Amino acid sequence: MRRGALIAHYTTSLPGIGVDPRNGAALLRLDAIKARVGRDGYVVVTGSVELARGWFAASDEAESLIATPWPGPVTIVLPAGTAAAPAVVSAAGTIALRIDRHPAVIALTGALGRPMISTSLNLPGEPPARMIEGLDDGLTAALDGAFVLGPRGEGVASTLISLLDGELRVLRSGSVETSTLLGLLGQLGLFGGRQ
Repeated sequence: MRRGALIAHYTTSLPGIGVDPRNGAALLRLDAIKARVGRDGYVVVTGSVELARGWFAASDEAESLIATPWPGPVTIVLPAGTAAAPAVVSAAGTIALRIDRHPAVIALTGALGRPMISTSLNLPGEPPARMIEGLDDGLTAALDGAFVLGPRGEGVASTLISLLDGELRVLRSGSVETSTLLGLLGQLGLFGGRQ
């Protein structure tokens, strides 16, 4: 990945294409595969809270959300920190980040030493793949390999929430239902379990 490889890998939700967010050549290839014009910022994942530090603007609320032991994959949109790679920062200055405890994510980001981009494993206009095996030939040809470690994920997109200007919002329902998410936040004393 440091040399620019695009790697298929599993996460706790859907499989993704893993890319080093600091490798410009890899980013250009990824943009071409995903037919992206401009950059809204790719989702980044990491297997540990420690590797995420500096990639999001620190606050008590942000730290609490990042460290929350969610019962499934939850991606959080936060103000970007100074360590975030420019490729993953949106025009609004935010980053979409997930602490993902899948063994493949833990191993890859641990070896890379930072969060990695993990975007859906599919070509534009195609549904996201639910497993790495049996991919479309065109997608397989565009990738440099696969890192198959651990089980397949849930096969459901992560829940997407945002914490901007101190306000928590659920942007997309996913693996963790809104009622479960809000109940857990209430138990932890965060946001009063409200959105």
